[in-house]
Amino acid sequence: MRFISPILPRRQVVWAMAILLTTVGTTAAQPIVPVARIGDDIAPKIETNPLPKLNLGQCLSIAYEKQPKLAALRASVSSAEAGQRGLESARLLGALSADFKFRRQQASTGVCAATAELEQATHDVTQAVVWTYYSVVYAKEQVKVAREAVEFVDYYRNLVDKIVNAKEGGNKEINKITLNRMVSRLAGGELLLIKAQSGVERSQAALREAMGVDYNYIFEPADEELPDFAKIAMKRESIIDLAQERRGEVTMASLASDVTRLEAYSQWSVRFRFRVQTFAAGGDIHARTIPSGSKDGDYRPDAIGPEMPTMMVGNRQTRSERAWALATRSEAVLEKTKNLVALEAENAYIEYHYAGLSMEKAKKQADSANSNLMTLKEVAGDQVTTATALQQLLEAQEEAAKGQAAYNEAVYQRISALANIERITAGGIRVNYPGR
Repeated sequence: MRFISPILPRRQVVWAMAILLTTVGTTAAQPIVPVARIGDDIAPKIETNPLPKLNLGQCLSIAYEKQPKLAALRASVSSAEAGQRGLESARLLGALSADFKFRRQQASTGVCAATAELEQATHDVTQAVVWTYYSVVYAKEQVKVAREAVEFVDYYRNLVDKIVNAKEGGNKEINKITLNRMVSRLAGGELLLIKAQSGVERSQAALREAMGVDYNYIFEPADEELPDFAKIAMKRESIIDLAQERRGEVTMASLASDVTRLEAYSQWSVRFRFRVQTFAAGGDIHARTIPSGSKDGDYRPDAIGPEMPTMMVGNRQTRSERAWALATRSEAVLEKTKNLVALEAENAYIEYHYAGLSMEKAKKQADSANSNLMTLKEVAGDQVTTATALQQLLEAQEEAAKGQAAYNEAVYQRISALANIERITAGGIRVNYPGR
């Protein structure tokens, strides 16, 4: 039996030591990154420097440049254009292939479809940025309402605390029970404030995603109040007509119908082949569908999409008949898409209209409640000596806060509906937001 020495040859020892030293040196040079554990303090650091402010127009410009969705669709347009150029340069193939002229027309239509999808996606991004931008502004206004309510209750809690903890120990109306109720009311208000503050951070995160920037891109919206679009009136018919004329999904469905019809001509032009590829084998000309339907209480019907196999099999009569059947289906897809766009446009108008009515009523509620609160504060002055006066003040403040919060929400819903109308009409109705 051959004996194998456990001792390495000198050359191997040298190489082993070199590898070991290199490994040790490399390991030592690597920084140790601590991993956060549950219970660790990982709260974000508070920035001491003021954050930069961006208006809506600046946010939109950044989104058009940075949003990955738009970058992907620009690449799709470039791909479709390259495919079209490839067919245009294939002169010899055109002379030998009976269906070449139809393929060229399909390629040209494919470029138009890709461009329509990019244009509609741009309107989608615009709506997303507008919505999330004003979501931040709205959340901050709600934080302001909640903070003012907390400060109001805390002020009178402090007065009650002084009365209860005085030498007299309070009175028949202002006592320990009154103080406990004030503490409970204050805690409830602080919970609402926390919820509102979390809404600001969630809205800011959504805005960054809509703009296509990462979580380190920190800024503040330049607007501090929601713009008032209460006086802008619109017609239901105009919104629906513009949507059906300009919407990218309708354009793409129409182009898909044209391409499918061309496929029937193409299949008929090829005589002596049993298996013939369709346009679907070399590209993806599709109709972008409206969001899928829902059966959860709101009527949102399902969309239908075009259909085309990559290969037709049979003689030219059979192949052409099958293509014509699919062309009929594509016409139904177009009709369904128009109907869904009309439904979406009508719903957007309804939301916009009733948000305006809500603004009017909420404004009256907020103004009346605030006027009542100011009157009671003037009567009470800096002191409250009776439980009745205190209760009236607290109820008036609660009504004023609810009225202001309801008004803020109605304004926000009006803006959201307006942004949706611009998207649905594919820019046929363009809103001049402040800073745009």
